[in-house]
This record gives sequence, C-alpha cells and structure tokens, in this order.
Amino acid sequence: MEILGLSNLSLVALVLFFTLNLAPMMFESFTSDRIWASNPPESFYMFLGQYGQRTAHYWRVISPLALITFIVSFVTNWNVPGRKAWLTAAFVCYLAVQISTMAYFVPEQERLISSAGALSREVLQSRANRWIFLNYFRIAAGVLAYVFLMSAVLLPGGASRVHP
Repeated sequence: MEILGLSNLSLVALVLFFTLNLAPMMFESFTSDRIWASNPPESFYMFLGQYGQRTAHYWRVISPLALITFIVSFVTNWNVPGRKAWLTAAFVCYLAVQISTMAYFVPEQERLISSAGALSREVLQSRANRWIFLNYFRIAAGVLAYVFLMSAVLLPGGASRVHP
C-alpha cells in the first residue's frame, strides 16, 4: 500500500491550501469583521491610514494556490472511485465562496469604507449588518466544502488500491 501516491499527495496539498484559505476567513469573520461593522463610520478606521489593516496580498497568493491544487486533485483523482463526486461538491462550494467574495463581499466593504462620509450612519450600519449576516452563509459554504474535502480524503486513494 503506497500512501504517498500522487492522488493522495494532491489531496493533502489541497487540504493545506484550502485550510489556509478557510481558517483566516473564519478568523476575520469572528474578530475583525465584527469590529469594522460595529460602529460605522468610526469603526472603519481600522482600514485607513498608513498602518490600516490590509490583507489583499495574502489572498492574492493563497486563493490561486487553492484553485491550482483543486485542479491538480481533480486530474490525479479522476479515476479514484468516489473522490470525483466529493471533490466536485467541495469545488462548487469553494467557487460559491470565491465568487461571492469577489462579486459582493470585498467590493461592498470597500464601497462602505470609501463612501462613509457620503452615507448616513443608519445606512452604513444597515449595510454593514447585512454584510455580516450574509457572511454567515459564506462561512457555512466554506465549512461544507471542507467537510466534502475530508470525505474525499477518507476514501481509499488510487495508489493504495491493489490491482491483480
């Protein structure tokens, strides 16, 4: 039984990069997101100025690595019974998270911060609250993707199967 087969190693790499994507997203959701959304526009200062919080450089590296390892895992596990279905389910959830992040979460946060002076405190708070509420669905999709990935990992890999 060879555990270090390419199909298994690609899944290990995928779980690593996916975890490096999901864990900080969850951390931000339960820490800094609650702070910036707590009392706009004053709470937006955590992003402003020379020392404001900036995480885009991290996501520009980690997200593509997760995507690449998804693709490699699809290729190396395509013929492993059961794994294709779990990987597909995980990838659909991952895409939902990534697309919603790029289409709504990042732009909306940036719009709120940049237009803080032009919007009333009530409008800012309402939109920040909506952002936080919708983010729970994004987190749920990310966790569900992780569960699907772990289901793929727990299936016997192609390299561990014995062929006569």
